[in-house]
Amino acid sequence: MASDVVYNKKTAKKVGWIMIILAMLAVVGGIFFSGPTNGADSPVHPITDANTIQFAASEIQNAKVGKPFSLNLTVHNGSNKAQQISEVTISSAFLGDGLSFVAGQPEMKRLSSVDWGTKYSLIQPAMPYDTSSLTVQLLAKKAGTYQGDIEVCFLSGKCARNSIRTVVIP
Repeated sequence: MASDVVYNKKTAKKVGWIMIILAMLAVVGGIFFSGPTNGADSPVHPITDANTIQFAASEIQNAKVGKPFSLNLTVHNGSNKAQQISEVTISSAFLGDGLSFVAGQPEMKRLSSVDWGTKYSLIQPAMPYDTSSLTVQLLAKKAGTYQGDIEVCFLSGKCARNSIRTVVIP
């Protein structure tokens, strides 16, 4: 009988160690698999800025009446997914009766009028976390200072709007 007691103590020690190792694996596995539910801090799902689109417009000083000039837009895709720039809207306040749209690069086509301006459609890819350039060519028809808004939108529906100012001299 003495040998049975020794055998059971050895078995109990082995089972005890196995239980400790399994418990440690369960804790480590639980920590690994139980990260945030929205994936915000997970390395598999990088954090994306809620404002996935930002852009800046060049301010034009001393455009001349009768001469075309270019307005450069730099668009930043803050998302971890490729996007497509699909629309540019220029406010009526900016164009007024002294500026007119000539062309865009990439090619822009007049899409529609909205309450506050004119919407132009285009196709321009915007890679994740990268910038893209757009150029709007305008014609200065009258001297003056023109101020208003320009809005740039991704096909996904995310948009950003900035104010712009241009001075036209005779």
